[in-house]
Amino acid sequence: MVGVPGVSTLVTQNAKDFVNRLGPGLITGAADDDPSGIATYSQAGSQFRFSLVWTLLLTTPLMIGIQMLSARIGWVTGEGLAANINKQFPRWLTKSLVGLLVVANTINIAADIGAINESLQPWQFSLKDTSVKEYAAMVVALCIVIATAVTLNEQGITNIQTSSQAAEALRPVAGEFAFLIFALGIIGTGLLAVPVLAGSAAYAVSELYGWKASLSHGFREARGFYLIIIAATGIGTLMGYFEVDPI
Repeated sequence: MVGVPGVSTLVTQNAKDFVNRLGPGLITGAADDDPSGIATYSQAGSQFRFSLVWTLLLTTPLMIGIQMLSARIGWVTGEGLAANINKQFPRWLTKSLVGLLVVANTINIAADIGAINESLQPWQFSLKDTSVKEYAAMVVALCIVIATAVTLNEQGITNIQTSSQAAEALRPVAGEFAFLIFALGIIGTGLLAVPVLAGSAAYAVSELYGWKASLSHGFREARGFYLIIIAATGIGTLMGYFEVDPI
C-alpha cells in the first residue's frame, strides 16, 4: 500500500466505518457471556474438557441466522418481535411468550447479580454488527471452556455450579492473577448483562401494550417501560438476597 495514493486513506475510512457499526449488537454479544453463561462454560470445560467445543462451532452460525432474521424483521417493519408476533398470532399466545421472556430474563438477572455479589466478597443492530457480536461471544465462550479444561479439570476439579466457584477454584490452581481476571470478568459482564436483560423485557412488554418504550423518554413519558426495568432488576436482586438458586 506504500506509495499508492488514497489506498491508506480508504483503508482507514473502512476501518472507521466498521467500528462505527459496532453498537448495540456488540454490547448484547458481550452480555451473552454473562455470569450464568460463564458458569455453563466453566462446567463444560471442567467436566468434559474439549469434548463439547464442537457445539460452540455448530451453534454460532445458527445464532447468527436467528439474530439476522430478527434484525431484518425489525429493519423492514420498524417494530420489534413482540409487536410483529402480536399482529400474526392470537394475543394470548403473544402474552404467553412475552411473559416467559420476562420470567426468564428476571431469573437470569438473579443469577448474574448473585454471581457479581459472590465475586465481590473475596476482595452481559446493524446486520454486520450482529455477526461480529455472535463470533465475539463464541470466542469468549471457547476461551472459558479451554481455560477451565486445562486448569480445573487437570486438577480433578469438576463440580462447578456457579461462575464465582470457578473463579475461586482457579486461585490455588492458576494463581491470584488468574482469579482476579476471572472475577473482574464476571463482575463486568454481569453489570453489562443486567441492563440488557431488564431492558429487553421492558421493550417486549411495552410493545405488547402499546406503551412508549425508549430510554430517550423521561420516566413520566414512559412510566410502564421504566417500571418493568425496575421490577425485573428488583425481583432478580431479591431472589439473590433470599438465596433462591436461579441456576
